[in-house]
Amino acid sequence: PPCRPQPSAGLRRHLVLAVGARAAMLLQSRSTTCGFPGDASPWDCGGCRDSSMFASDGPVVDDEVAKDMEPRWQWEHKTGFKNYSQDESDRIEAHFRSGAWMMRMKSGTGRRAKPREIYFVDMLQYDPSSACERRIRRIPDVSNWFYAFRRVKGVTRSFFASEENWWRPKDKAYFEKRRDMTDATPEEIAEQRYRLGSMFYHVSEHWAFHVLSVLMVLINSFYIWIDADLNQGITYADTYWPFIVADNIFAAYFTLEVVVRALAYRQCRTCYSDTWLVFDSALAMLMCLETWVFQLGVVVAGGDEGTQLSNFSLLRALRLMRLLRITRLFKVFPQLFILIKGMALAGTP
Repeated sequence: PPCRPQPSAGLRRHLVLAVGARAAMLLQSRSTTCGFPGDASPWDCGGCRDSSMFASDGPVVDDEVAKDMEPRWQWEHKTGFKNYSQDESDRIEAHFRSGAWMMRMKSGTGRRAKPREIYFVDMLQYDPSSACERRIRRIPDVSNWFYAFRRVKGVTRSFFASEENWWRPKDKAYFEKRRDMTDATPEEIAEQRYRLGSMFYHVSEHWAFHVLSVLMVLINSFYIWIDADLNQGITYADTYWPFIVADNIFAAYFTLEVVVRALAYRQCRTCYSDTWLVFDSALAMLMCLETWVFQLGVVVAGGDEGTQLSNFSLLRALRLMRLLRITRLFKVFPQLFILIKGMALAGTP
């Protein structure tokens, strides 16, 4: 049979160049993690590292099927949401149930590798190495009651940790601001929080003020023991004068102490970040109600109404609540809290 015509050398050269260019485009597109060049998705970051090495691909799950599944966490990719690995999903779920606002996870190896950050308020995954953000979600989603319960747990954790603005959920912007604050010196932080040139700041930071406050707490605790055993009256009408004088002295001092410590701050809202100040303010308010407000109501009411109020057990309950003030010793002597915590753990079966 006659031979087929062979392509010329120029045509073969053009074919080789076309195939090489197509192969180079495919390799370049697959080397990026967030998709082909030119994608405009807000969650695509062309310079970030491939997170698929830490996660397993999973199919898109319907809402009806997700109700019968175990809790799973997913991160958003250009092609859809993909599952975290089982260990990472369990860790995220444990932190989510504990009420944490943020957690960190291992991300790759090497000196430049930095932990990934999970923000539960924003439902974001942030990679500090590449500044890449991705949305995350939980399958199945929790109810509004669980979100409310989780927020209460998070606020409680923040309160006992003495965090700033403990009553608010902590989002990514808060942690970034806190990270910037760590670079500041203690003098700059004190300048932002306190009025350094005021008389109230110097008084609240003086060693004599702290020693006097601790002595007043100890004396008040000893006085509550004597008052509970010897003072049979409830109102000032049936109480001996030494108990009346002692109640007014303690109420006046603890109220003055709270006022001095609060006025040392630059802004009033910053006072709420001091959990001990919030705790002492609540106890001082209860003491003022018991010592002055309720007793003034007895005097104004008089007669039978005053007798009924004197029999009201709320006054005696408020007196016993003053025993909570002795917990301030934990601030001065942290070893006491460690000792009590160890005894409690040793007593558990």
